[in-house]
Amino acid sequence: MKRKKVRVCQNLGTVAKAQRLLWKCEQDRARFKRLYVGEKIEHEKAVRRLKMEIEHTGYYSDCEEFLHFALIETKSLNKEGIDGKLKAYREFQKRAFADYMAKKEKLNKVEAEVFGKYIVAYADR
Repeated sequence: MKRKKVRVCQNLGTVAKAQRLLWKCEQDRARFKRLYVGEKIEHEKAVRRLKMEIEHTGYYSDCEEFLHFALIETKSLNKEGIDGKLKAYREFQKRAFADYMAKKEKLNKVEAEVFGKYIVAYADR
């Protein structure tokens, strides 16, 4: 029986090695991209949480300042005047809280685009 000779290209091993290396590099690139995007989203969440805390502190500061000036003005008022100032303070507090909640909702949403997909994350979660 005659044996058939199979010709092997000398560079076949090099090509296969290069393909494996390319595949590994693509896998690493995808992994690092996911890691980078995850880190970026976490950083953005931390920034948004800090801004939400600043807004919360600002809300309390505004309420305290309004109450402080209202108390100074109530020294010379009678009971009806004091009740009017308390009512004005409650209205101011409700309005300030509504403004704070609107800002919080806006700051809470963290949006990012990852691998062509649009991702929405929330800073308080």
